[in-house]
Amino acid sequence: MDIIGNIENQLIKLQDISCFLEEGNFDDNLLQLAEKTAKILGASNCSIMLLNDGESQNPRMRVCAGYGPLPAAAYKESVRKGEGIAGHVVATGKSLFIEDINKSEFANRARRTNDPHKSLLCSPIRINTSIAGVVNVTGCDNEASFKPHDLNLLDVIALFIGKSIQTIQLQNILN
Repeated sequence: MDIIGNIENQLIKLQDISCFLEEGNFDDNLLQLAEKTAKILGASNCSIMLLNDGESQNPRMRVCAGYGPLPAAAYKESVRKGEGIAGHVVATGKSLFIEDINKSEFANRARRTNDPHKSLLCSPIRINTSIAGVVNVTGCDNEASFKPHDLNLLDVIALFIGKSIQTIQLQNILN
């Protein structure tokens, strides 16, 4: 597929996520968002981590939804700001594109060292001016690694995820 066709296809998929109607429970909606995100980016894995554990001054983040293979232990761990790769994204508030984890400053933080996919993308999930969590994407299906333009797309998706979370929370309050 040529680059224009690929961009058009991604925009159509992005429109699909923007029209996502939050029905059902919060966990199911997050799972659907993780799946849609992975499919839009042509990835085999996506996880959504939200800040919701710990004290208000030092919240912890945990995986709340995932798509693709993810070890069961990942759902039990919680991460503080600055810990691990996702914690780094929360602490800096900046998205992260890593072409090869083994050749990056984060090599010592890699968890799945035997995974043949070495590229990953992380983007902060924002609700208004606050960071609510991080969306992580790994396992690029089509190529050896993601490309920088994939991170731009993930940043837009992260905005939709933040707005979806906010909408779900507001609907729960109203109900």
